[in-house]
Amino acid sequence: MTRPVLAVPLAAPLATSRHCRNVGHVPPARQQSGFRRRAHRPVPDIRRATHAALATTQGRDAMTLRDAIPILRIFSVEKAYEFYLDYLGFTLEWEHRFADDLPLYAQVKRGNVVFHLSEHYGDSTPGSAVFLPVDDIDSLHQELQAKQYTYARPGVETVDWGRQMRIADPFGNHLCFCQPG
Repeated sequence: MTRPVLAVPLAAPLATSRHCRNVGHVPPARQQSGFRRRAHRPVPDIRRATHAALATTQGRDAMTLRDAIPILRIFSVEKAYEFYLDYLGFTLEWEHRFADDLPLYAQVKRGNVVFHLSEHYGDSTPGSAVFLPVDDIDSLHQELQAKQYTYARPGVETVDWGRQMRIADPFGNHLCFCQPG
C-alpha cells in the first residue's frame, strides 16, 4: 500500500524541510507528486529606489551617514528635566505624548549634541553609555561644579585617550565627556 502524498502550500519555505538544506532543492516526495516550484517573480527593491532618489534630490551619496541620536531611557520627566535641562544645560526642542497619560518622548539639544529621552518601555536600556568629545573639558567641569547639583559632583581624570569626566544620570545612563589628548 502506498501512502498518499500531501500537498504542501506554496507559501511553505523549501529550505525548512528536513530532507533538504538548499533553497532551490525539491525533496524526492515532492518530485514524485509532480510538484513544480513557483516561478520566480522579481520584487522591486523599494529601498534601493528610495535611496537613489534621495541621493539624486539631495546631491549626495546614498551611503552618507548623518549624526547619530542616542535614545536614553528615563523613568521620571521631572528628574530628567532637572538633570538634562537645569544641570547639563540642554534645551528642550520638542516633546511628544500620544495622550496626556502616556509616556513621554522628547528631544533635548546642547550645541551639536542631540539626545532623545524616552519613557517608553523597550526604547532603550537603562545603564547605556554615551561618549561625548569636547574641546575644553575644564570649562565644562567648572560650569557643572558651579551649579551644585545634589546628585553629581563629577571630577576630571586623565586616561590613555585624553581627559574625561563621567556623569551618571538619575536613570543609570552614563555620559562620558572626553577631551582627546
